[in-house]
Amino acid sequence: MFGDHDSGLINIECGYPRWGSSVAAATAFFNAEKDCLDRMWQPVLQAANLPFSSPTVSVPARGVDAVSPCTSSGGNYAAFYCSTNNTIYMPLDHLQVDQFGDQAEIYASVFAHEYGHHVQGISGISDKENKDRYDAGVRSAVGLELSRRLELEAQCFGGMWVGSSQFVGSLTTDQVGRIRQTNYRRGDRAGDMRDHGTPDHYGAWYDQGHDNNRTWMCNTWNSPSDSVS
Repeated sequence: MFGDHDSGLINIECGYPRWGSSVAAATAFFNAEKDCLDRMWQPVLQAANLPFSSPTVSVPARGVDAVSPCTSSGGNYAAFYCSTNNTIYMPLDHLQVDQFGDQAEIYASVFAHEYGHHVQGISGISDKENKDRYDAGVRSAVGLELSRRLELEAQCFGGMWVGSSQFVGSLTTDQVGRIRQTNYRRGDRAGDMRDHGTPDHYGAWYDQGHDNNRTWMCNTWNSPSDSVS
């Protein structure tokens, strides 16, 4: 997937239903985005002779209702992906709907990040990271750096979707600006486990995907440690 320097998401227009903060409306919105991302990512994986499958989408009203076979990342998350059942969980009470209101682009960018984890899951990247992190010690310095590399790669993959969507006009310049600002405000904070990356790196890897739309440029595994701190 990283060997072909021309590999990137195809630029296609996708239709999305109007955003609504009810479970039914949000589920319809995220399923439409999933269908779009399926169409974008399937050719990338097939070209690399990797398997493709579409994820399941779950949009519970509350995070406590997001029951999955995966262990929880704790309370401080917007959404999560479980590779055991290939499901993206988007609990509405974690998406900061009160803060972002009808800015659907913010929620869509979070979903694109989680879809990036799905790509990692079906391509074997997550399995390799999980094994290496377990061997190193999940909370060891090496283990936490591996986690950051996984998360920042998903950031870059999510940025690819935003850049492609902007190119075809599915997202406006203003919407993309708000997404960018938000990504530079996410990531590890003081007192966190340091498993996602600093806000600056969280934003920078998003920019890398948005600006270039090339999978090889999202290869965090070959990047120096100071770019994934």
